[in-house]
Amino acid sequence: MELVELHLAPPNAVCPELCSTDLSNKAEGGRSPEIGADSILYCVYTEKLENGQFWRDGNQLSLGTDQQL
Repeated sequence: MELVELHLAPPNAVCPELCSTDLSNKAEGGRSPEIGADSILYCVYTEKLENGQFWRDGNQLSLGTDQQL
C-alpha cells in the first residue's frame, strides 16, 4: 500500500449572521436566509481567498480580539 502525504491548510470560515429561519424560530431582526446564503456563496465562488481567513458579507474580518464580530 502506498502512503499519501497530506498537506492540510487552515480552513476558511464564514459567518452568515443571524438569519430569520425555522432553525432560529424566525428570529426578529434576523436577516433573510437569502442574504445569509449570499455571504456563504461569496466564499465558495470567489478566487481571491487564501486559507485561514474569516469572512462575512464578502469582507475579510480580523481574527484578532480587537474587532467586534
